[in-house]
Amino acid sequence: MAQFDFHGSSGEHLTSLPKYHQRRIEREFLRLRRLSERTDLIDFHRIQEDHYLIHFRCRGMILDPRAGLELSSHHVVGIQIPEGRNEPFGPDHVTFVRPGNIFHPNIVPPTISLGSYLVSKTIDEVCQKVFEILTLRKCVLEGPACLNAEAAEWVRKHPDSVPTDTRHFVPERVRRY
Repeated sequence: MAQFDFHGSSGEHLTSLPKYHQRRIEREFLRLRRLSERTDLIDFHRIQEDHYLIHFRCRGMILDPRAGLELSSHHVVGIQIPEGRNEPFGPDHVTFVRPGNIFHPNIVPPTISLGSYLVSKTIDEVCQKVFEILTLRKCVLEGPACLNAEAAEWVRKHPDSVPTDTRHFVPERVRRY
C-alpha cells in the first residue's frame, strides 16, 4: 500500500532541501501515486522523502538452487529521485532489492543495467522500463549491459518463453495520463 505523506522516515521535512529538488520530489511523488492508482502491478513505500521501494507484481525468473528456474511474482526495486535539476535517473538511482536469486541477463543484485541513463524520464516512465526489464520484454543479451551470461543464453535458447508476463503495465483503458 502506498504511503502518501511528504515526510521522510527520519522526520525531516522537504523544506530542508533546495526548492528545485523539493518541487521535483513532489512532482515525482504525484506521478508515482497516479501510476499506482492506474495499475494493480505496483505498490510503493516512501522510505525517505526522495527514496521509494517499488513492489512489482509481475512474473520474472528466479533460480532456486533446489528446484531450478521458476517464476516469481514479487520483485522490489529501490528508486531514488536524482538531486540535480535535470539529472537523469541512472544506475545509482535504481537498484534491485529482491528476490536475490533473480535470473535475468541485465540484473545482478543490486545492479539493474538500464542500458543508459534515463535522460528526461520521470519516475513513472522509469517504473515502466523496470517492468519491461523484469518481464524480459526488453533485455540486452550482449555487451556491457549483459550482466548474467547464463541468463542471456537461456533467453536465446527459449525465445518462446519470453516475455514472462504478457499483461500491460497500465491497462489499455487507463493508459492516458
